[in-house]
Amino acid sequence: MIKYILPFILAVLTSCASVEPVESKEKVSSMEDYALSEYGEKYAILENSTGSHTIVFKKYKELKDLFPTVKFFIYEEESKSVIFQDELNAGSVKWYSDFKIVATSRNVKSDENQEARSVYYYDVLEQKKVDE
Repeated sequence: MIKYILPFILAVLTSCASVEPVESKEKVSSMEDYALSEYGEKYAILENSTGSHTIVFKKYKELKDLFPTVKFFIYEEESKSVIFQDELNAGSVKWYSDFKIVATSRNVKSDENQEARSVYYYDVLEQKKVDE
């Protein structure tokens, strides 16, 4: 009987613990641990060709949404830290080159004051958004 109750109690206690988001450039225990705390078990990864940086992302969509929202962070292997994170409405993120990502976000609401699409690049070596 105790072997059935103990796992239940452990599950309840661990689900009650709050997880604070890690700010950019802070060390994390591992990329997988941080991804699990931010996104749960369903996330995807894209490494650059050198393996020095990884994009970790999750797409999610509500019934009202036509396109999924993408939450992502970039993990730097050498420093074992998250160097950048963002959320893209109806968006996508991918490697543009070995050390630069391209992030696209779409405005799916019909607001005349906003552009229909925005794109930015992020250089992981300089750790800043850049123009192409």
